[in-house]
Amino acid sequence: MLVYRNNQWDKQVYGDGIQGEIINSRSKDNTYKLTLKIQTFPTILSDRRVETNYQLTLIHNQTKLEGTFTGNYNKQSVFSRAIAYVHRHVATVRYSTNIWEH
Repeated sequence: MLVYRNNQWDKQVYGDGIQGEIINSRSKDNTYKLTLKIQTFPTILSDRRVETNYQLTLIHNQTKLEGTFTGNYNKQSVFSRAIAYVHRHVATVRYSTNIWEH
């Protein structure tokens, strides 16, 4: 999950089986370019632990952001479509520094 508030991206990135940080971000008009440093953790779907960087390019269109991501995963180039949705404001975002704390 990426969080954007107060006109800036939160540094921390997290999701199902991943955690990381935004190491670079740029924006111009409705376009955002982000570089993410991600670490994956073993899950029920994969037993791999991988560290990698991804580049995201997202264009804000009304209630969502659409674009692409590129990078390397397990020594293979990856490229795909990226979609993010704009959600209502929440007062706090809960982060866990240890993904096993839930």
